Amino acid sequence: MDFAAKYMKGRRDDFTKWDDVEGVNGLSDEYETILKSFGVGMGSAAGVTEVVAVHKNLVSRLTRRARFETFQVFSQAVGKKCGVNRNIRYAWYSGSRDEIADILVHGFSNVNADECGRIQLFPAKYALDGVSASQVGDDGFKHMLLSRVILGKMEEVPNCSWFE
Repeated sequence: MDFAAKYMKGRRDDFTKWDDVEGVNGLSDEYETILKSFGVGMGSAAGVTEVVAVHKNLVSRLTRRARFETFQVFSQAVGKKCGVNRNIRYAWYSGSRDEIADILVHGFSNVNADECGRIQLFPAKYALDGVSASQVGDDGFKHMLLSRVILGKMEEVPNCSWFE
Protein backbone atom coordinates (compact mmCIF):
# COMPACT_ATOMS: atom_id res chain seq x y z
CA MET A 1 0.00 0.00 0.00
CA ASP A 2 1.47 3.36 -0.95
CA PHE A 3 1.84 6.22 1.52
CA ALA A 4 -1.17 8.15 0.22
CA ALA A 5 -3.50 5.17 0.38
CA LYS A 6 -2.32 4.32 3.88
CA TYR A 7 -2.93 7.78 5.36
CA MET A 8 -5.89 9.03 3.36
CA LYS A 9 -9.02 7.16 4.43
CA GLY A 10 -11.30 8.73 1.83
CA ARG A 11 -12.85 11.22 4.26
CA ARG A 12 -12.77 14.89 3.48
CA ASP A 13 -13.56 17.93 5.53
CA ASP A 14 -15.16 21.05 4.07
CA PHE A 15 -12.07 23.28 4.10
CA THR A 16 -12.80 24.09 0.47
CA LYS A 17 -15.66 26.37 1.48
CA TRP A 18 -13.12 29.23 1.51
CA ASP A 19 -12.42 30.94 -1.80
CA ASP A 20 -9.25 29.96 -3.61
CA VAL A 21 -8.72 26.74 -1.65
CA GLU A 22 -9.15 23.39 -3.32
CA GLY A 23 -8.62 19.81 -2.36
CA VAL A 24 -5.47 18.21 -3.71
CA ASN A 25 -6.13 15.07 -5.76
CA GLY A 26 -4.85 11.95 -4.01
CA LEU A 27 -3.31 10.74 -7.27
CA SER A 28 -1.20 13.85 -7.98
CA ASP A 29 2.55 14.18 -7.47
CA GLU A 30 1.85 17.29 -5.39
CA TYR A 31 -0.29 15.27 -3.00
CA GLU A 32 2.28 12.48 -2.71
CA THR A 33 5.07 14.97 -2.02
CA ILE A 34 3.16 16.74 0.75
CA LEU A 35 2.03 13.51 2.36
CA LYS A 36 5.51 12.00 2.23
CA SER A 37 7.00 15.15 3.77
CA PHE A 38 4.40 15.08 6.52
CA GLY A 39 4.95 11.37 7.13
CA VAL A 40 8.72 11.78 7.40
CA GLY A 41 8.19 14.70 9.78
CA MET A 42 5.89 12.58 11.93
CA GLY A 43 8.63 10.00 12.44
CA SER A 44 7.50 6.93 14.36
CA ALA A 45 4.03 8.46 14.83
CA ALA A 46 3.37 8.34 11.07
CA GLY A 47 1.94 4.84 11.37
CA VAL A 48 -0.80 5.96 13.74
CA THR A 49 -1.54 9.29 12.06
CA GLU A 50 -4.50 9.69 9.75
CA VAL A 51 -4.43 12.49 7.20
CA VAL A 52 -8.02 13.36 6.42
CA ALA A 53 -7.54 15.90 3.64
CA VAL A 54 -4.93 18.00 1.86
CA HIS A 55 -5.82 21.37 0.38
CA LYS A 56 -3.88 24.01 -1.46
CA ASN A 57 -4.06 27.75 -1.64
CA LEU A 58 -4.67 28.89 -5.22
CA VAL A 59 -3.28 32.07 -6.71
CA SER A 60 -6.11 32.63 -9.16
CA ARG A 61 -7.51 35.83 -7.66
CA LEU A 62 -5.86 39.21 -7.92
CA THR A 63 -5.00 39.56 -4.22
CA ARG A 64 -3.55 36.04 -4.02
CA ARG A 65 -1.54 36.66 -7.19
CA ALA A 66 -0.23 39.91 -5.68
CA ARG A 67 0.79 38.12 -2.48
CA PHE A 68 2.56 35.42 -4.51
CA GLU A 69 4.41 38.00 -6.62
CA THR A 70 5.36 39.95 -3.48
CA PHE A 71 6.88 36.78 -2.05
CA GLN A 72 8.91 36.37 -5.27
CA VAL A 73 10.15 39.97 -5.20
CA PHE A 74 11.02 39.79 -1.50
CA SER A 75 12.89 36.51 -1.98
CA GLN A 76 14.94 38.09 -4.77
CA ALA A 77 15.76 41.05 -2.52
CA VAL A 78 16.85 38.70 0.27
CA GLY A 79 18.97 36.83 -2.27
CA LYS A 80 20.76 40.04 -3.26
CA LYS A 81 21.32 40.98 0.37
CA CYS A 82 22.52 37.51 1.42
CA GLY A 83 24.69 36.77 -1.60
CA VAL A 84 22.18 34.82 -3.70
CA ASN A 85 21.28 32.35 -0.90
CA ARG A 86 17.65 33.17 -0.20
CA ASN A 87 17.34 30.08 1.98
CA ILE A 88 13.69 29.34 1.12
CA ARG A 89 12.30 26.40 3.08
CA TYR A 90 9.02 24.78 3.94
CA ALA A 91 7.65 24.98 7.46
CA TRP A 92 4.53 23.76 9.27
CA TYR A 93 2.22 25.99 11.26
CA SER A 94 -0.28 24.44 13.66
CA GLY A 95 -3.43 26.30 14.54
CA SER A 96 -7.17 26.06 14.80
CA ARG A 97 -9.28 25.66 11.69
CA ASP A 98 -10.46 29.27 11.92
CA GLU A 99 -6.96 30.57 12.54
CA ILE A 100 -5.65 28.80 9.45
CA ALA A 101 -8.63 30.07 7.44
CA ASP A 102 -7.72 33.64 8.50
CA ILE A 103 -4.10 33.06 7.47
CA LEU A 104 -5.25 31.81 4.07
CA VAL A 105 -7.31 34.96 3.57
CA HIS A 106 -5.06 37.61 5.17
CA GLY A 107 -1.63 36.01 5.63
CA PHE A 108 0.26 35.77 8.90
CA SER A 109 -0.11 38.69 11.31
CA ASN A 110 0.53 39.60 14.93
CA VAL A 111 -2.70 37.75 15.78
CA ASN A 112 -0.75 34.52 15.12
CA ALA A 113 2.22 35.61 17.25
CA ASP A 114 3.10 34.85 20.84
CA GLU A 115 3.63 37.47 23.57
CA CYS A 116 7.09 38.25 22.13
CA GLY A 117 5.79 38.82 18.60
CA ARG A 118 7.07 35.50 17.23
CA ILE A 119 5.17 33.16 14.96
CA GLN A 120 6.03 29.54 15.77
CA LEU A 121 6.83 27.54 12.65
CA PHE A 122 8.16 23.99 12.58
CA PRO A 123 10.67 22.79 9.97
CA ALA A 124 9.11 20.44 7.43
CA LYS A 125 11.06 17.49 8.80
CA TYR A 126 9.61 18.09 12.30
CA ALA A 127 5.87 17.95 11.62
CA LEU A 128 5.43 15.92 14.82
CA ASP A 129 6.46 18.94 16.89
CA GLY A 130 3.79 21.03 15.19
CA VAL A 131 1.11 18.40 15.66
CA SER A 132 2.11 18.00 19.32
CA ALA A 133 1.81 21.76 19.85
CA SER A 134 -1.65 21.96 18.30
CA GLN A 135 -5.01 21.48 19.99
CA VAL A 136 -7.88 19.36 18.75
CA GLY A 137 -10.51 21.72 17.35
CA ASP A 138 -14.29 21.71 17.65
CA ASP A 139 -14.39 19.58 14.52
CA GLY A 140 -12.28 16.88 16.21
CA PHE A 141 -9.21 17.47 14.04
CA LYS A 142 -5.80 19.07 14.35
CA HIS A 143 -4.94 21.41 11.48
CA MET A 144 -1.53 22.07 9.95
CA LEU A 145 -0.53 24.63 7.34
CA LEU A 146 2.52 24.06 5.13
CA SER A 147 4.11 27.37 4.17
CA ARG A 148 7.12 28.51 2.21
CA VAL A 149 9.31 30.80 4.27
CA ILE A 150 12.29 32.97 3.38
CA LEU A 151 14.94 32.45 6.04
CA GLY A 152 17.77 34.42 4.47
CA LYS A 153 20.81 34.60 6.72
CA MET A 154 19.99 32.85 9.98
CA GLU A 155 21.21 33.95 13.38
CA GLU A 156 20.35 33.08 16.94
CA VAL A 157 17.91 35.47 18.60
CA PRO A 158 17.81 35.42 22.40
CA ASN A 159 14.45 34.68 24.01
CA CYS A 160 11.99 37.64 23.85
CA SER A 161 14.62 40.09 22.59
CA TRP A 162 14.22 42.77 19.95
CA PHE A 163 16.79 43.49 17.26
CA GLU A 164 16.95 46.23 14.67
